[in-house]
Amino acid sequence: MSSHVHSGLRHTAEFSTASLSEAYDDLVRHLNEIVICLDREGRITEANPAIERHWGYCRSDVAGKLFTEFVHPNDVQLAQEFFAGLLTSALPPREFRIVDGSGATRWCRSSGWSRCVTGGPAGVVTVITDITEQRQTQENLQRAEQKFRTIFEEAIVGIFQTSPEGKYVIANPALAAMLGYDSPEELQISVQDVAGQVYVDPSRRDVFRALLARDGRVRNFECELYRKNRSKMWVSVNARAIYNDGKIVGYEGTNEDITERRMLERQLLQAQRLDAVGQLAGGIAHDFNNLLGVVLGQSELLLRQARPEDPIRRRIDQISQAAQRAVSLTAQLLAFSRQQIMLSVALDLNVVIENLNEMMSRLIGEDIVIVNRLDPALARLKGDPTQIEQIVLNLALNARDAMPRGGTLTVETSNVTVDQVAQRDWGVKPGSYVLLAISDTGVGMDEATMAQIFEPFFTTKEEGKGTGLGLATVYGIVKQSGGHISVSSEPESGTTFQIYFPQTDDPLTMDAAPGSTQVPQLSRGRETVLLVEDFGAMRNLTREFLESAGYRVLEADDAASALQLADRNEGRIALMIADVVMPRINGASLAERLRSARPDTEVLFVSGHTDEAVFRHGVHIGDRHFLHKPFTRDALITRVEELLHAAC
Repeated sequence: MSSHVHSGLRHTAEFSTASLSEAYDDLVRHLNEIVICLDREGRITEANPAIERHWGYCRSDVAGKLFTEFVHPNDVQLAQEFFAGLLTSALPPREFRIVDGSGATRWCRSSGWSRCVTGGPAGVVTVITDITEQRQTQENLQRAEQKFRTIFEEAIVGIFQTSPEGKYVIANPALAAMLGYDSPEELQISVQDVAGQVYVDPSRRDVFRALLARDGRVRNFECELYRKNRSKMWVSVNARAIYNDGKIVGYEGTNEDITERRMLERQLLQAQRLDAVGQLAGGIAHDFNNLLGVVLGQSELLLRQARPEDPIRRRIDQISQAAQRAVSLTAQLLAFSRQQIMLSVALDLNVVIENLNEMMSRLIGEDIVIVNRLDPALARLKGDPTQIEQIVLNLALNARDAMPRGGTLTVETSNVTVDQVAQRDWGVKPGSYVLLAISDTGVGMDEATMAQIFEPFFTTKEEGKGTGLGLATVYGIVKQSGGHISVSSEPESGTTFQIYFPQTDDPLTMDAAPGSTQVPQLSRGRETVLLVEDFGAMRNLTREFLESAGYRVLEADDAASALQLADRNEGRIALMIADVVMPRINGASLAERLRSARPDTEVLFVSGHTDEAVFRHGVHIGDRHFLHKPFTRDALITRVEELLHAAC
């Protein structure tokens, strides 16, 4: 080969090498990644312009300095070990932090290789990618995921995802606890068919799915579910359908336990029903009691006139008994509507129960054993003794009907204190109570029956066997007494009624059992009585009662007529009997006007209205100056004589 040819080849090789070197330098200068050359001690020998764009350092500022001077203090050891390792072997990329020219921390990913010369490696070349934004995005995602996980794990509502077939794909701890399972995993394993295993009414899931298919989501969908132990609860569901290629592949949403809210709503509805019937009962009570008073009074007068052997007595007795039954029904209507006349006194519940033992035994039969568990240190309560007796007897009769084959009736009393926790569980206001618990070993009730037992006219007895007012009456008396009643029962496991009466520190005022008052021997009166009654039939009957006892009667159908009669009468008027509620001028106002002219005239108020209506007219229930309609002749004459004798 000629020297000319050899020289040309050498020139070409030199040109190619120079071109490659220039191309490499140009590539390095324009790379977005940072390229840094380090010597064996880790000092920077070269850096491309990207270090100025990304980190804010001039290349001249970093030349000759240890690379670790720019590394975050916490990552210096990691960087030293990485670059030292590159001198001897290839290593996967590493991520560490550096501190840029403004003092900010930035994340970078570094990969590199050793730079060799004759005799061994001279240093390291590293290519560094700024991954600060990537790391921030990753950290934000991790924080968001952790936040979601925290919400998911600690949420007080149940969070779920189910398949269309009814399996739980996802469930949080709140949902598992809500349904009575120890963990979400147990719930997912145990429940393979939501509709069949969890829904009380499986058709509700069909409705749920239909709504999701139509609208894509449901809000406040209420349904009743079974817990693991087969107890029931109500939930409100908010959910949406999950789609894939236009097809529903699942459902996800939340379950909120609304059992307590439903219970309160049911109690409110029941209270509204009672109030509605109570308004009706209170509205008709006065007129109805007037009518019943006439029937009972006339029956009483007829019986006094009929001879014992007279066959007509049987018919009169039947009329009287029917009227007395009507009086009882009216009293029950007013009781459960909390409008019955109450004569509250401080009493010992144990005494009331002990006085009733013999009567209860006769009522419920020999095949039912009565067990009393009475607290000897029982506190006093305030109530109407007769109505308290009515509660006990009604519950005893209810228990008898629940034990057709016999059983045990347990009556317990105790002192209880209700705190804030018990208030939530029992629904009773905090305070001190006398607890009356009456339990039977009878057939029990399901939840549907228990939900209605206090409603007026609801009964499980066959037609003609019950009025449906017994438990409604109990409910009304308890509420009117300021107490609370609850019931617990299961089919074939008996029933327990618990009644909470507020305790009182008042001294005992009930020295005798209810109904034990002796009627005094009646004498014939001679005094003049002014009778003011706007209902003619009742006025005529009352006049007959008074005249049969020897009293002279002046009759008036309203207050104005009564005042005129009093003005015209020159003699003494010993007593005025006045209906409380009358047109224009009520009985209380009439009494004031009459007494201004005749201060020595006694007054007896009568009324068939409820205690609230009577009180509104300024008359106080419970003293000797008031007599509730309907009344018998003996009751009227006894009260008249009491007032007149006391005035002497």
